[in-house]
Amino acid sequence: MKTNFKFLLIIFYIQIAICDIVLPRSGKEGWSVLKDKDIWVGFTYNNDLPWVRAISLLPYSTDEINPVVGNFDVYDKIFERIIISDVIDSTKNIVYLKIDMPIFNHRDYIVQYSSSNDEDDFLYQWYSITHEKVPEYDNIVRLKRASGEWRLTPISSTSTLVSYTWNGELLGNFPDFYLTTAWETQGSEIIEWLNSALDK
Repeated sequence: MKTNFKFLLIIFYIQIAICDIVLPRSGKEGWSVLKDKDIWVGFTYNNDLPWVRAISLLPYSTDEINPVVGNFDVYDKIFERIIISDVIDSTKNIVYLKIDMPIFNHRDYIVQYSSSNDEDDFLYQWYSITHEKVPEYDNIVRLKRASGEWRLTPISSTSTLVSYTWNGELLGNFPDFYLTTAWETQGSEIIEWLNSALDK
């Protein structure tokens, strides 16, 4: 009985820790730069978590971009590394995503997302949760602290500053020395794929 109680207590504190994840503030100040071209990519550490951010000015209005980044159900048709994007509870905005990782085991995570405004910016934020419909699978690394944000800042009626932030943990057998290369690639790809989807 004591063993079961200790196990439940550990799970309880893990869930609290996950819920306490705080996204870094917007902007580039204090971030280490990985790429500084049409797409800016940088990283920082906040509360012992690695955060990665990709920023780019896209020639589309916020109204044009919003329906794309806010439609998690079709992420697997827009972002090429996403194998599965399945809304498992539309009333609570809960999504399961499975990510292709060449050479390494696939990654997956379950997140609950929300939308809000920060002055003129429009935000989509998501945080990892557990869900009974999606158990952990063999040979797939579950990213239990997955979290992130899309931030859309209107610049004009035809341009938007797009910022994509995510927890850069890859866990499993992914080598630490290759993380910054992976982050730069992921940040560039996500913006390029979004731009391609909008261009159609």
